[in-house]
Amino acid sequence: MALHWKKKLLAVDLTPQGLPPPKELWDLFWRHLESDQNTTAFKEVAIIRHPRIGEYAFGFITSSVVLQGNNGDEELCSVYVPTNHLYIGDIFLVNSREIIRPNLSIGEGIEIIVSVGMTMPQMIAPIERIPRQNDQIPLNRMM
Repeated sequence: MALHWKKKLLAVDLTPQGLPPPKELWDLFWRHLESDQNTTAFKEVAIIRHPRIGEYAFGFITSSVVLQGNNGDEELCSVYVPTNHLYIGDIFLVNSREIIRPNLSIGEGIEIIVSVGMTMPQMIAPIERIPRQNDQIPLNRMM
């Protein structure tokens, strides 16, 4: 009787409906990045304070949005922070002035994530922010 229930439980598909297996997600992710050398997926590498003060996380700026508030507008950047796989992660809306923009290419940022930090350069320097019209923060270092 117990063997019968074990077979039934093993036959249950726990994958959420419509979600491809991880390998397919990974392939889709890389195809998207490789489809355009000036990729629109990741604008640039970002370092944000997360999860606590004094701790930082690598992420990738994917877009920006203006949050309209009573005290004026605030530019927020959507920062994708991968968790244990590059294609799985969290999205944080971070004030653009609080983002550290390191002197790393998107490829170098991906390499750091995929290598779980083993390819980290010994020194990382922030890139100076280039002021623009309306003091908007540039999302792409390549001008």
